[in-house]
Amino acid sequence: MVFNPGADIDISAIEGAKPEDLVSQMQCTIVNLRGLPAQDQYSIVGRLLNKLLEAIMVMQIPPFYLVLDEAHLFAGRTRQKDPLVKETLDVVRRFAQEGRKFGANLIVLTQRPQLLDMTVRSLSATWVIHQLTDPNDVRIAVESGGLSNEWAYEINWLEPGDAIITGDVVERVPLHVKIRCRETRHGAPGFNPLDFVSPEERERMRKRMAALKDRLIKMRGAPGVPPSLPPSLPATYMPVRVDEKSLLETLKENKTLDHAEVVKSDLRYMPALFAEVTVNSVRRMPSLEFKERLRRLVPADSSVSIVDWRHESAYGLTANEVVQIGTSPSPSREGRHEMPTSALFEGSSIEGLKGLLKTYAMSKLTQNVYYHKELGEYSRPGESVEEYKKRLKAKIDEIKNNRASDIRSSYSSKIKDVESSIKAAKEEYESLDKLVAGIKDEIRSLNRERIKAEREGRSLLKLSEQIQTREVRLTRLEKRIMELGSKINNLRKEGELLERQMREEISKMQSEVESLMEAPLQTMVFQPRHDEVEVEVMQVVWVPTIEALYRFYFDGMSKDFRFGWNAVNGRGVFGSCAECGATIESLDGPLICFKCGEMYCPPHLKVCSLCGRGVCSDHVWSCPNCGKLYCIDEKPHICSSCGRKLCAGCVYRCNECIDKTYCKVHIKECKVCKNLYCADHYGAHTKKCSGCGKELCVLEQVKCKVCGKVFCEECTVKCSECGGDVCKSHSWQCSACGKVFCIMEPPSKCTVCGKILCKSDKLACTLCGATLCAAHVNMCPECRREVCPNCMVELRRFGVFKKRLCRICANK
Repeated sequence: MVFNPGADIDISAIEGAKPEDLVSQMQCTIVNLRGLPAQDQYSIVGRLLNKLLEAIMVMQIPPFYLVLDEAHLFAGRTRQKDPLVKETLDVVRRFAQEGRKFGANLIVLTQRPQLLDMTVRSLSATWVIHQLTDPNDVRIAVESGGLSNEWAYEINWLEPGDAIITGDVVERVPLHVKIRCRETRHGAPGFNPLDFVSPEERERMRKRMAALKDRLIKMRGAPGVPPSLPPSLPATYMPVRVDEKSLLETLKENKTLDHAEVVKSDLRYMPALFAEVTVNSVRRMPSLEFKERLRRLVPADSSVSIVDWRHESAYGLTANEVVQIGTSPSPSREGRHEMPTSALFEGSSIEGLKGLLKTYAMSKLTQNVYYHKELGEYSRPGESVEEYKKRLKAKIDEIKNNRASDIRSSYSSKIKDVESSIKAAKEEYESLDKLVAGIKDEIRSLNRERIKAEREGRSLLKLSEQIQTREVRLTRLEKRIMELGSKINNLRKEGELLERQMREEISKMQSEVESLMEAPLQTMVFQPRHDEVEVEVMQVVWVPTIEALYRFYFDGMSKDFRFGWNAVNGRGVFGSCAECGATIESLDGPLICFKCGEMYCPPHLKVCSLCGRGVCSDHVWSCPNCGKLYCIDEKPHICSSCGRKLCAGCVYRCNECIDKTYCKVHIKECKVCKNLYCADHYGAHTKKCSGCGKELCVLEQVKCKVCGKVFCEECTVKCSECGGDVCKSHSWQCSACGKVFCIMEPPSKCTVCGKILCKSDKLACTLCGATLCAAHVNMCPECRREVCPNCMVELRRFGVFKKRLCRICANK
């Protein structure tokens, strides 16, 4: 390493080491993770790769190669449900995807290529393949290296030291190479490189090591005590509002869990850098006034080598939440403090951060200002083009209204003069018209007097002179009236012409002004000056974060889950969805499937509509009728016809076969009795009317007593004699009383007219016994007997008088 080349250093130095300490030209830095717990290994690899990638992106360090041995452990396809493993995998993926263009090259070494993450594997441009025996490993190496299937046999039988090189480094044909033997013996005794260093160099190295230790001790501080920061950088604490107990209460409300408990927990204060910047810019050309406030909250733990002011949140907490919730000078609960980034331990670095923040604020608030040359209007800072154009449109409308008002004002005096002239001419016209009418009345009156005087023989001279005088005056007035009429018409035409010219001028003006909207906009770049940006606040905010191990009891089993969240608002990492891999950031609603114990995100975790417990798609069934979801513990009802699964609310039972269940498609309801029947029993329950074909319930069916067929009530009648129901084909109706009878009751027929009669309405001739209707019964006037027409005899007396008598009375 730069500060101690060729010597071993404790692994804890990685946390406080700068990227330039780890990467140096012509030197190799080996990070030995042997003997460390798996969780610590993942944490160190993730933070180290993230630190190096951020440093190379800003050219803080030169290009380098990073060799990742046993890569399937840190970039593998398995154990992605562990949040820490997944976080490390995401860092390795990002390093492989983005590192190459900045000069950070990745070499992955593994004996199990099948366990390697697909993204990392696909980004490997060159493959050096040694002997592999597992068929799956061989298949992955052949497919990823772009080899044909024939190479699988070669890979199986490679000798130690033999390798096949394929990929971008070779052209088309893979190379079969032999690696030379190592020059040092395996297991040979090691040596200390310091033995080959001069005493003076050794002394300088010892002093650098002592200074490094002092710096690390100062940065780390005592347990529970925050690291010592410069006085120019104040530190405050966010309150602990969502602790293990409050989260436990939320979990206990979850119907999925039978019980939940906290196994262990750890509270850590993560350093975040909170800053607030105000900008107050005033410009004369263009005339602009811009005021803005910018807040930022960026993570500042030891894994952050470069403070990125683009962040607006850190550890799930936003800058606005810091202001809204408020901070306190001391922690509300004891916990260990995470090491801040090395940039916060020196006063000069703090001033540099403020300068960078000002520069970022200037860049962030840099924006385009638009200018309309003809209108002389500038856009306001932060105003979009659409809003600016709306404002231009409003101004153009105002200009149009003002100019139109000016044009109307210029024409209004002329139009008023014309209108006043027309008014004066009309008044003169009307007065002359009245005068003419009076003169005409006088002339008519004088003419009548002249005629009278002429009949009486009186002198006509005076009257003739009076008439002539008035006729001359009338002619003169009529001429004036004609002149006034012509003048009024001309004045009207003049007024119409003025109004038409005014409208045309307004329309032309509006077109010209509206065309200004089509004029191109000029663009100017507005950027606040450095002296206009003021850093109001910059402080370290310690954000409490909790990592806890919870034990869940459900469905007769238990399972441990590791959660990590910030204790301010409860947002964090609670695991990943077993189906889509999405990170679960809150505990709103059910979290796990109570049958398999796997964790799922809300879109992939269903809730049983009956018991309210969470269940995955493998342990849930849906009722096709109502669409409700149920867990597999809620046994479905099976339709006896189609076999579909039904919930208790959507199942139907036949009124006959009660032990069977049916869906709504395979059950029918009788519209009359409202009972439910399956297809088989519905056919037995209903029959069609033999007369009209109508479907009949058992309650509607009427059986004919004669033919035995089923009919509806409309197609049957009731016999007036026996009271039985019969169809219309086996019934008859009395022509006299209208009553209906079945054919079992024999009808009678009138011998005269042939009408059908019931026994109540039939009459019999007292002489011959013939059946008669009431209309054809004759009564003998002598003996009052009722006889038929055939038994009546007509008698004549004196050849003139007639009399009808029954046969017996006629014979007397």
